[in-house]
Amino acid sequence: MADLILNISAPGGLWMIIINWINSGVFNFAWTIILFTLLIKVVLSPFDFLIKYSTKKTTLIQQKCAPQIAKLQKKYANNQQQFSVLQQNIYKKEGLNMMSSCLIMLVNLIVTILIFFSIYTTLREASAYYAIKQYQELNTAYTNAYEKVLEDRNIGYNSSADYSENEAMKAEIATAKQDESVKTAVMEKWNEVKDSWLWIKNIWVLDGHTDPLPTYSDLTKLANNAGGLFNSGVKDSYVEYVKGIKESDYNEVRSTISSSLNGWNGYYILVVLAGGVTFLSSWVNERSNSLKRKKEPKQRTNQFIKSSAPAQNNNQTAQTSTAMKVMKFALPAVMIIFVLTSSSAFGIYIVAQSLIGIGMSYLINLIVDKLTHKKQLEVIEYLDKIER
Repeated sequence: MADLILNISAPGGLWMIIINWINSGVFNFAWTIILFTLLIKVVLSPFDFLIKYSTKKTTLIQQKCAPQIAKLQKKYANNQQQFSVLQQNIYKKEGLNMMSSCLIMLVNLIVTILIFFSIYTTLREASAYYAIKQYQELNTAYTNAYEKVLEDRNIGYNSSADYSENEAMKAEIATAKQDESVKTAVMEKWNEVKDSWLWIKNIWVLDGHTDPLPTYSDLTKLANNAGGLFNSGVKDSYVEYVKGIKESDYNEVRSTISSSLNGWNGYYILVVLAGGVTFLSSWVNERSNSLKRKKEPKQRTNQFIKSSAPAQNNNQTAQTSTAMKVMKFALPAVMIIFVLTSSSAFGIYIVAQSLIGIGMSYLINLIVDKLTHKKQLEVIEYLDKIER
């Protein structure tokens, strides 16, 4: 049984290569996942910048075009088709391309979803692999420890022999397994191989009311869940390996340290953080947009709304606002579900990417405001001339 692990491949794919590379210098998978998340957010930051920059430019152009659009709206009130053509001509003249803005947002959405679920799959595979590897290490330490006890007793024990029919030797083996040195050896190995982080005792299982060393049933679930989008094809080997372990043998090894596990791997802190930080991220973005709108000249903002947002557009705006409010609460709920049904490793990723996202969003907003400051002044000056 100890040799079966040799037939199991470690998770593959680009994400695992990067994670292993980072971990080779960090030697802690939790901090590795945080640094990995930071790296991914930095790589994706150009998409975030393009979206924010494009949105800001679009807003400024629409503000500048608002007076012209208002006149067209009044002149062609009964000819919506002609109005739409002339409106697009004005936007085109000012360099506004709604299609390109939508395309950037669509590409960013697709890339974000694909990356999220591919990382989700990678960390599910990693959780199964390292949980199995931890058991293999404990099983080896357990076997070596009780065999040493038998050898020290000089009773003629041979590890390659079959003692299934030898009741006397079976009794000796059972007694050796209860030796205190065996428990000490397994506990030392557990402290060596468990991947703990802050309050979490083992990041490869849930941050909550569960043993840090998975039960046989939990290990089976980890193996069965090792798959998904862009998987590296390791699930079947993990499932077969776990099936090859006798539950009684697994529980025998596990029982040597079960008294120290206490049934709590964590305290659901990641669950609370995932929901709270995701909500905070949405709230910060909403608050930031609100403050920006308040900074705009009130007269111009009202003029823009009245001229280009008739009853139909007002309804669309209201619908969009309602959808955003729903998402502000729905997205944190989804993240909580992900954390509750995943290992702590993925929970750490979710919390880290939300926190890093808030910081990067703030920096990108500063850069965008700096780059569009001149254009904003031009729009204000242009609208001032029209009002005179």
